Amino acid sequence: MIGNMLQSPPIDTAFQTWLLQLLPTQAELALLSPDPTPLQCLLKDQRPNLLLREPGPGLDWLLVEAHLEFQPDPEVSLNTWKNWLQPTGRLVLSVPNLRYLPRLLTLLQGRWPFGWDQPVLQALTSEWLLQLLNERGWEVLELASQNHELPQQSALRAALESTGWDLSGFDADSQVSQWYLLATPRSHWQAAPLPLEGLRAHNLLLALNGQDQHWQALEAYLHQFQPQTPVSCVLFPLEPAFDPEVWQERLLDWLVAKGFDPETIPDLILPEAPLTAAEIPRLLATVDTLIGENAPAAWLEWARRLNKNLLWLGPGPLPRGFEAAHCLRDWSALQL
Repeated sequence: MIGNMLQSPPIDTAFQTWLLQLLPTQAELALLSPDPTPLQCLLKDQRPNLLLREPGPGLDWLLVEAHLEFQPDPEVSLNTWKNWLQPTGRLVLSVPNLRYLPRLLTLLQGRWPFGWDQPVLQALTSEWLLQLLNERGWEVLELASQNHELPQQSALRAALESTGWDLSGFDADSQVSQWYLLATPRSHWQAAPLPLEGLRAHNLLLALNGQDQHWQALEAYLHQFQPQTPVSCVLFPLEPAFDPEVWQERLLDWLVAKGFDPETIPDLILPEAPLTAAEIPRLLATVDTLIGENAPAAWLEWARRLNKNLLWLGPGPLPRGFEAAHCLRDWSALQL
């Protein structure tokens, strides 16, 4: 009788279906799984334009399957994964539910209920997962599950209760074999400021490219402040691999064409080299205010998470998520 109760859950196609509903058509993602081949084949077939690469900084998506439950310190794993993701990145986590009744009964019979040789080190319940992610700075966007009808659930419950188990709190998830979570970093755990030379008491950040409105914001900055004002503006070219010398010459030519004397203007800082994706949050951590309407979306998200001011000079609506105290609509609001 009991042997018939302990059949393994069906193949986890529910996770694959749920995952395909979430994933975009184009993104950079990595997999953490003891057997990544099935997911790799699925993505290659269903999402051929996704860029699958090794785990590391700058990821849009991180898919973690049958991994967290084996880690001796899950907090270290969650901190590491947070450092790998872009500020708008997504973590997809799949873990087994310890409260699944057939799994509990198998454990009580002294048999291993998982299909792996490694020991499961963590007590995998939905409460534990949600509390862990919340404490480690993650925002859980969705909690889903793979459920299985248990025709013999009454017999399973009776067998467990006969061993002294109190199952009064297990009804909600006793038929859940697997938990799926979608989460995003609520904050970045490693955003140390960059050691840029020339920083002042107040520092602004402006993205630059060939569009006129970017340079219009720079011109407004130069007219707004005097050389003695304790403020600097960090200029960051949006070209993937800009040449600092070329941009230095371009900036000087532009200043002269606009009638500015490079020796008598408020401070400007141009980074000496392009930054990696992992260094962008450090750049945002270095400044006080982001000049925002022309900034990339990822910069806006980092500014929000790092509680930076946003100088929003255009007529358009403010980006979502910014508190009114951090949104400035004109230069005088900087209060330098």
